[in-house]
Amino acid sequence: MAETEYYAVRPDGSPVTRKSHRLYTHLMTYRTQWPDGYSAWTNRWCSRPDLAEKERRAAVSLPHTAEAHVLEVQVR
Repeated sequence: MAETEYYAVRPDGSPVTRKSHRLYTHLMTYRTQWPDGYSAWTNRWCSRPDLAEKERRAAVSLPHTAEAHVLEVQVR
């Protein structure tokens, strides 16, 4: 299988890309907001929408999670 580049855009407008030989259909991305003001995005690439939703539910239960989204990815 040839390497494929996947692409998605977070709700804040920042792009997320990944090159892989695997098949991905969804990206679960969540933002952690720390009390000192620092925030960071974390990504989980998934091959099925139900797995992406499972990851989103797990992320929402983490402390300091400000937002979590499931996005469909596009092939570049």
